[in-house]
Amino acid sequence: YVDLYDLAPVGYCRVSEHGLILEANLTAATLLGLGRRDLIKQPLSGFIVTADHGSYYSRRKQIIENGVRQAWELRMVTHNGTPFWAHLRATLAPGEGGVPDYRIVMSDITERKQAEEAQRLAAAQLAEKIEELQRMQARLVESGRLLAMGQMAVGVAHDFNNALMKVLGQAQLMRL
Repeated sequence: YVDLYDLAPVGYCRVSEHGLILEANLTAATLLGLGRRDLIKQPLSGFIVTADHGSYYSRRKQIIENGVRQAWELRMVTHNGTPFWAHLRATLAPGEGGVPDYRIVMSDITERKQAEEAQRLAAAQLAEKIEELQRMQARLVESGRLLAMGQMAVGVAHDFNNALMKVLGQAQLMRL
């Protein structure tokens, strides 16, 4: 079971009620960029982007108040400051001495988040292109209307010119 714990594809941590890491598997240590021993007694919040602390503390509070497992996504940083997106699942469990602690599972979801952002940008670009095509189509329709009106005006002028030429021809004959 030790190998299953240490070599799991997700990070496992046991965190005290005060937010200090009590235990971590190798994957968690790798994700956070420190050795397992160096993680002990480190606050987990120190690896969470400051802007996401509210989300972390809110979820911890919900676990305590409701006793319900929580899952959420937030931005974290490694020990050397490299940011990454993480999906956390946490629950409260009995710890040493009867004091409950948090059991946290963390997964690096950076690639998924980057793909979602790329998809969002592509969708925005597609929407812009669709708008541009709709504007071009509207201009084409307007150009078609103007062309039709121009052709009608040429036809009317031609008919008017033909009628006028007949009148002028008659007038010249009358002059003679």
